[in-house]
Parts: sequence; C-alpha cells; structure tokens
Amino acid sequence: MEKIRKPAVAGSFYPDDPDELRGMIKGFLAKAEEKKIPGRLRALVVPHAGYVYSGPVAAFGYKLLQNSGFSRIIIIGPSHFAS
Repeated sequence: MEKIRKPAVAGSFYPDDPDELRGMIKGFLAKAEEKKIPGRLRALVVPHAGYVYSGPVAAFGYKLLQNSGFSRIIIIGPSHFAS
C-alpha cells in the first residue's frame, strides 16, 4: 500500500481548495516573465514559503523549465521536521 502524507499546511501556506490552489499557481506562472539564460540549466532552487510570498519567485524559476526538453526532473524537498 502506497503511503501518501496528508498536506500539513493546506489552508495556511496555500489554499486548501484544489481549484483555488490550481488557479493561484496558474496565475503565478502566467505573470512570470520568460527569460533565456546562458548555458544549460542544471539545477534550480526555488523558495517554498507561503505561496502569497514565494509563489511569484518560484514561478519565475519553474517557468525556466517550460519547453526545456527535459525528460526527467527530480524534486528534493527535505522535511522541516525530523520524524
């Protein structure tokens, strides 16, 4: 049986309604300016605070991945709590 953790901060750091959350993220990505960077993107570090604060900056970073041609993207998200 696959173990999936329930969202711990839904409703405080980001909307707990899936449609509202989806709309917020789409809005951030739509407003993020598309930039070209020299060389090939090898790593990306984005903030992950409350989305109203970090969302626009994170979207700018994620916008670099659109149409990048990557076949695999690895996300590393360490826990803030030891268990």
